[in-house]
This record gives sequence, structure tokens and C-alpha cells, in this order.
Amino acid sequence: MRTADIEKREYSAFMKKATEFYHGMKIAAESGEWNQAMLSGIHCAISSIDAVTTWYLGLKSNSQNHLDVVGLLLRTSAPQASERVRQLQEILSLKTRVEYGTEELTPSKASTAVKQVERLFFWAKTVLPPQ
Repeated sequence: MRTADIEKREYSAFMKKATEFYHGMKIAAESGEWNQAMLSGIHCAISSIDAVTTWYLGLKSNSQNHLDVVGLLLRTSAPQASERVRQLQEILSLKTRVEYGTEELTPSKASTAVKQVERLFFWAKTVLPPQ
């Protein structure tokens, strides 16, 4: 897995991005723009995990395969990190389908994914220092 060394204090930059993506996801979901909601949600999840791995390990994944971040998350000592892996994997599994596929996201499936992103985002906020 390719990683980059990151100063621990830089976690806040990733959480700022995660927060912006989270707000974009919520606005898009409220408008029924599910593809936009999911893209913002996926990026929210990635930025949230980048913040966690930066704070706990001083590392960020630079891999082309977004699922590689799962291994990095498991290396952290963040409380309940192993329980968040399934949510992260499910969120990331939608990335290629949403960005490049023709399959339409159903409101039900998108709504479920939005809830998963919310749980992951708020979990990250609880295991990181306040900004």
C-alpha cells in the first residue's frame, strides 16, 4: 500500500474537507440528487478516514485503490475502528458504480448509504481532537 507521511496536526484539513463534503451530501440528498449526494458522501468518508489515519498514524493512503485505506484504518488505535470497516467498505464499493456506471441509484439504496456516511463522519469526529 502506498502511503504518505503527514504531520498529525494536518488531520484538521481533512476534517474540514469531510465537513464540506458532508454538507454537500445532505443538500443533494434533500433535493433527491442521489448521484451527487453519493459522490459527496464517498468523498466525505474518504476525507474522514484520512483525518483519522493522519491523527493516529501520521499516514495517509496514496493508493489508487481506495479500499487500501481499510488496512490503514485497521492499523490505528482509534476506538471502534474495526467496527467502521464494514461501513467504509460498503460506501467505497459504490464509488465506481456511481461515477462510471449506468445503474441508477434507488432512493432507498442512496438513503441507506447517506446514513452510513453520516455514522462514519460523526464517528471520526468523536475519535479526533476538537477542531
